Amino acid sequence: MNKKNLLFLFLLCANFSFSQTESVFKVKLPDSTQKFRQRPSLDIDRFWKYQSGDNKQWADPLFNDKSWVELDPRLKVKELKPGQFEGIGWFRIHLQIDSSAVDRSLALMMVQDGASEVYLDGKLLHTFGKIDADPTKEERYNPLLLSYEIRFKDSADHVLAIRYSNRDAIANEEKGAIGFSVKLGDLQKNIKWHYINTTITTVIFVFYFTFFLALGFLHLALFLYYKANRSNLYYSIFALAFGTTFLCIVMQQTYLDPDAAGTFDYIMTYLSTFYEPALLAMLYSIFYKKMPRLYWIWLVLFAIEFVSNIIEIEIPYYGVTLSIAFVVESLRMIISSMVKKRDGAWIIGSGIIFTVAFFTLYIVLALMGKAEFFNSQEGFLGVIVLAFVLYATLSIPASMTLYLAREFSRTSKDLQKQLVQVEELSARAIEQEKEKQQILANQNQMLEKQVKERTAELEEKNKEILDSIRYASRIQKSLLPNEKYITRVLNLLRGKR
Repeated sequence: MNKKNLLFLFLLCANFSFSQTESVFKVKLPDSTQKFRQRPSLDIDRFWKYQSGDNKQWADPLFNDKSWVELDPRLKVKELKPGQFEGIGWFRIHLQIDSSAVDRSLALMMVQDGASEVYLDGKLLHTFGKIDADPTKEERYNPLLLSYEIRFKDSADHVLAIRYSNRDAIANEEKGAIGFSVKLGDLQKNIKWHYINTTITTVIFVFYFTFFLALGFLHLALFLYYKANRSNLYYSIFALAFGTTFLCIVMQQTYLDPDAAGTFDYIMTYLSTFYEPALLAMLYSIFYKKMPRLYWIWLVLFAIEFVSNIIEIEIPYYGVTLSIAFVVESLRMIISSMVKKRDGAWIIGSGIIFTVAFFTLYIVLALMGKAEFFNSQEGFLGVIVLAFVLYATLSIPASMTLYLAREFSRTSKDLQKQLVQVEELSARAIEQEKEKQQILANQNQMLEKQVKERTAELEEKNKEILDSIRYASRIQKSLLPNEKYITRVLNLLRGKR
């Protein structure tokens, strides 16, 4: 064999060795000193090879998959080439296990949008959902990163093959990703971590839900008590819709059925078209004497988003653009009111500006790849970060409630002052009425006395008149002859005739 042939053979072997090493994923479990808030697992996110179609022989570890293409198993819709995934396919990855992970109970954790079968070295380990040639019989299932046991007996090259199906993916192209992701870690540690963090997360989101629910019903009751202040009505709509969003998040993270979880995702999309305009309405009602015409334009824009979600018509970037415009308009209104020194602007503005600043910081850190800062702090700094996050997420409802409570307190004090004034006026009116009644009573007494006196005078005069008549009658009778004499004279006069 000449030198050229030896050189060619050497380069071929080196190239083969390099290609094998490049396509092997080295599994080394995370350090035990890892931060508590970080899941103690390793993302199996590289070197996945993919082949469209379905053939169970592809689970065989000796199968030659060199012709397969490397593909991100998350199957991000916007990154897929036309026809690259047609509802079912196989993914394979070669794993080289670190000696510390050999012959140990490890945790296989998956999150997916379809159904899958997991094979290790040609043996079926786990089945998530049901894969069927008939798309109507397929049963999708999402393990939600629950820990399932997997064991590697040696550190040799192992093949993890996943038969994956998501036949509804073509009809649901609006989704961001339609595939799966895989993690490996220590079984006991991940079971413990998942239980503790799921419990904590659920408690936090349920707290947010009940907190906003209580605020919603409280301000609804305040509105029903005093309907002139419509700010309480708008805020109650905001709090109830926003609080329900946290409940949907809990349910979404609980349901293992992707369709059910997707339903709660749709509900959250609809809820945003309620709590965002409700919050705007509250701000307008606080800082303007009457609702400006601009608000009705906002209502039309949110109505368009609501209807487009119902009829499933996607308007590119419409929802994101509308939400950004909503934040900008809220800040414009707050800052303008603070500059004009409108009453209560600093109370509401401090909450909204702090929350916006927090989420802006979070987005910047995410773009820099350092968003884990908020989840990676321990000890005293972790407590401070947690308090910071809680205040940032609760500052808007806290400031709104503080402002509306102050307004309600002012209204109550004004009503109390008016009530005192009404009582004083009522007392004066009653006193005046008493005086009037007393005057009338006195006048009645005087009239009665005058009537009695007048009656007595009339009776006295009447008596005098009657006495005079009687006296005249006696005089008249004394002057006239008696009745017998007159009769005798009349009889004599008749006889002469």
